[in-house]
Order: sequence, then C-alpha cells, then structure tokens
Amino acid sequence: MPSACMSNMELLAPAGDLEKLKIALLYGADAVYFAGKVAGLRAGAGNFSLSEIEEAVTFCRSQNRRAYLTVNAFSHPGEAAELEAFLRALTGFAPDGFIFSDPGVLSLLKTVFPNAGKEGGPELHLSTQASVTNAAAAKFWYEQGVRRIILARELSLSEIAQIRTEIPNDLELEVFVHGAMCMAYSGRCLLSNFLTGRDANRGDCAHTCRWKYAIVEEQRPGEYIPIETDQYGSYLLSSKDLCMLENVSDLLHSGIASAKIEGRMKSLYYVATIVRAYRHIIDEALSSPGQTVSAESLAYWKEELSKASHRNYTTGFFYGNPGMEGQDDKSGGYQRSYVYLGIVTGYNPEDGLLAFEQRGKFSQGEIVEIFGPQRAFLEMTVEELFDEYQNPIQSVPHAQQKAFLRVPSRVEPYSLIRKKL
Repeated sequence: MPSACMSNMELLAPAGDLEKLKIALLYGADAVYFAGKVAGLRAGAGNFSLSEIEEAVTFCRSQNRRAYLTVNAFSHPGEAAELEAFLRALTGFAPDGFIFSDPGVLSLLKTVFPNAGKEGGPELHLSTQASVTNAAAAKFWYEQGVRRIILARELSLSEIAQIRTEIPNDLELEVFVHGAMCMAYSGRCLLSNFLTGRDANRGDCAHTCRWKYAIVEEQRPGEYIPIETDQYGSYLLSSKDLCMLENVSDLLHSGIASAKIEGRMKSLYYVATIVRAYRHIIDEALSSPGQTVSAESLAYWKEELSKASHRNYTTGFFYGNPGMEGQDDKSGGYQRSYVYLGIVTGYNPEDGLLAFEQRGKFSQGEIVEIFGPQRAFLEMTVEELFDEYQNPIQSVPHAQQKAFLRVPSRVEPYSLIRKKL
C-alpha cells in the first residue's frame, strides 16, 4: 500500500466495515472514521467489533494514516454503563480521535481517557450533530479540550472563513464535502422516529424524508394536493447529494483542515470511486499555482463520480441558502449507470490471469472496466472466464464466487471491476 498522501487539507473517508476501511486508505484517504457496536449513529452499517477496532487502529498507524471512532449518538438514561464498558475496552488501542456530540459522552471520554484532548492522547472531535455555526460556540468547545469542530452543514464558505479567523490556530475545522444530505438542521431529525419509531439520533434512521408526500384537506379525504411536482411526484423533504469536487480550490482557501465524505452505509465500490476522485483533484490543486484544477481533470473525475450511484448533486449551503435548488427532483432516488462486479485479489503475469472475488453477475462477451488506485481504467471485452479451479465457464452468477478472468495487461490487487448498465 502506498504511503499516506497527507496535505494541508485531510481527505477523510467513511468505513462501514474493515474491508471498506482498507479500500478507503488504498484509494487515497488520509484518515477514516468508523464506529463500534455502541453509540455510533449508523445502526445499519456493519460497524466494528472490539477486535476489528484494534485491527483498524493498528492498520491505520502502520500506513501512517489516522483513525477516528464515532461515539456521536445521543445517550439515553440507563446507557452510560454500556458506553463506559465499551470505552474502557479500548484503552489499550485507542483511536487517534473520538467524534462525539453529547456533553455527557465528552465527560465520560475524559473519565476513561484522562489524556483525551491533551498532548499524546486521543483527540476530541465535535460532531456536526452539535450544530456549531459560530466562533463563540467553537471557542466554548475548545475550552473543553476539543481540537476539531465538524461544522454544521448550514454554513457558507464565507462564514467558515470568518470563523477560521476568530478561533485559536490549533482548533481545526472539518466539513462534509460529499454525500447524502439531511433535510433536518445538522441532521437532528425526529421525522423517522415519529413515523416509524426508528430514532435517527440513535443511528436508526428510516430515511422517511425520501418518501413521497402530498397535502390532504380534512374535508376531502383521498384527494392528494401536490406540493411541488414533476413527472415523478412530490419529494419536498428529499435533498440532493452534496458534491464539492468542482470546488476543491474554494475549500482549500477557506482554511478547512479536513474534507469529509459521507457514507458509512455505502458500498465498497462507492467508497473507492469517491475517494479516488477527490484524492486526484485535491492533489492537483495543491500542486498547482493558486491551487487551481484544470478543466480537463474536473471533467474526467466528475464523470468518474457519476459511475457511483448518487442522487442529483448540489453544493449545499457553501454558496448560500440552496432553496429549492437543493431539493431532489427525481423521486428522491439514486442514479445508477454502472454496477460493481468484483474485487481483484491477484494477478499472474505469466498467463495474464486475474483472480477476483465476484460481487455482481457478468458473462463472456460483455464489456467491463477495471480500475485501481494507480490506474485510470482498463476497458475490455470478457473473452475468457474460469472458475476457482480454472475450468472454463460462461459467466460468474454467484455472489462472492472466486474466479479468474484473462486480461491484456497487468492489474494491481484491490482493483475493482465494473460494467455499464
């Protein structure tokens, strides 16, 4: 695995499980954030056992990368003992930082880790759930030992730049730059809990904002009055996805220390695709005068982003209130033009056979693309497929089937295979 690409703006990637964590680092992330089985605010993600957390922290440090553990759910009565036991189990392999939002969790972190927020101890990062929107709030948390504020998503770049000038130099600012957006302020939503009993503030959001809504007048039951509609219906609560790939230069100039990608519940293919695009654009901006990026690079990497499933894109609040522009107008659903087929596990240069683990069905005669951390992509027609015993086969239909594919040129391990729909 290549050494870390550390810069003056960290690229921070999500890790829903250990495999995704390693892929995120391989494809260019400077740091990863993930959760254990307690208080992680993503109940639907794979999340990490204690042994996996230890492996993740050890692996990150071996690669000179950073590992942040999320404990950012809001705690309810009777849960402190479980959280404390979980944190105490981490004392032998603490991550580089804890992401929290609840002041009670902060107090517990300081109890279990007396050096938290101090020299040599795990850092304290304040979650976006805490809704920090001004310098006074940031300085308050700084006095509690916090050394990174994950700002509320409702701030513009000019407001972020102003906050940067008014806070201590060693207080870092982090912002989300890509991924799903929530219609509630800083993600603090009660809609899911109200309609389904699944608490979004405890990691179990049912994504009720993505549902189709209409108005019904009391005296006219069954008559649905659309709020705002297109051919797909009305989705007034469903936000577009955030994307700042074309605006990386502005992010760099705003004084942001960490650019965060959303997606602990996303696929391995999604993580690799998004991290890879931002890595290339950030590196090009940092290496060029004025921290600019060429139009050709932006066009290429924007096209690569589109090959991962996504909703329509918006720049969120970075350039002011997005208004209706930020509302998804296509049924709140994902656009999907490519499908993930498999991950490369090895390559034999003598016979040109690529070993892979299948994740999606494909067959002889289909056109596939293979891309990796160090190459753009190889487009080829599948001519020869073999099963795990190297017997010829026509297709690979079974999930996680081990198989072989003959390729025309060298392919690095951990490359991914995809095809256009």
